[in-house]
Amino acid sequence: MELKDNCGICLHSMLRKPVIRLLPCRHLLHDLCHQNRLRLQNVNQGQCHICRQDIQSTESVVRKVYKKHSVQDRKRIVSSANRGEDWVALSIQLNVPYKTAYQWIRSGDEVPLQKGGKKPKILTEEQIDEVMSWVEEDCGITLKEIKSKILLNFQIDLSVATVGNYLEGRVYRVKTVHHEPVTMNSDMNKAIRAEYVRTLNSYI
Repeated sequence: MELKDNCGICLHSMLRKPVIRLLPCRHLLHDLCHQNRLRLQNVNQGQCHICRQDIQSTESVVRKVYKKHSVQDRKRIVSSANRGEDWVALSIQLNVPYKTAYQWIRSGDEVPLQKGGKKPKILTEEQIDEVMSWVEEDCGITLKEIKSKILLNFQIDLSVATVGNYLEGRVYRVKTVHHEPVTMNSDMNKAIRAEYVRTLNSYI
């Protein structure tokens, strides 16, 4: 078993809670899960939950600590490789693993890219204003029709959901009107429905 596996008792990840290794079988469990199980069994050592071997002792599992390298180290290694110098010797000197240094050089970025952030808009404000003018001219236009017009006029292929996001907060959305027939609630139809319910109740 490895830390990436789940605990054999609670079936949850072992990446966050304290973990122990059972000896001699060397299976891994959450420390708290193991203690609770021993309490329920009312025994001192008990058996391994996975292989049923008698547990002689336990040991704490020390997680590997990943070293974080500075941006300055990355800049020095990437710029050294760009100048054609011996970047391998420099990475050894800076205590940076070969694989990490190689990935930096392969990406070509001296500074790591920022994670997340706001994505740039696909449509410009002028294009959005033109889309709004289409809606004002024809209030019955659908999102699919707007999508087609955007593709035709701007050569930009957007999804219907993205078109809706652009219009969110700019226009009112009206649900489809339900046309009710005039005779739907006439006296005759009400009498027919009442008779139907009485007949239905007689069979219950």
